[in-house]
Amino acid sequence: MISHNPIHRPTAEQVLSQIQSLLSEHSVLLLDRNGAKRQEGSIFLRIEASESDGILARTIQIIKLSPEVTIAQYSLQGQEDKAIMEFALINKSVPVNAITGNAMGEILSAIVKRLESCSEIKLVRQLNQSNQ
Repeated sequence: MISHNPIHRPTAEQVLSQIQSLLSEHSVLLLDRNGAKRQEGSIFLRIEASESDGILARTIQIIKLSPEVTIAQYSLQGQEDKAIMEFALINKSVPVNAITGNAMGEILSAIVKRLESCSEIKLVRQLNQSNQ
């Protein structure tokens, strides 16, 4: 960006694209953040997978194998040759005020393990509300 030769400097569009790419890896982009925040105890997951027909439906089915969790919101975005999915999950088996990090942590760990065992899924990352 500070090269004296303009040919070697990126355009403003290239800089913006790179910044957005870096930020999107650590924040929930597509979900209604205000709606999800109203659901106290929401857990946000970002899942990157190979782009293929039905990947969102298959991912939802894997998450639904944990009956204690409900999917409050989800989104799907295609980027290059990958699918980026975001989920807001809520523990429905425990009253909101009684949710403990430990109980949800065990449930989340089981979900992540199942997701990571799927060959189509390349990355599973939990995003905290503070990352937003």
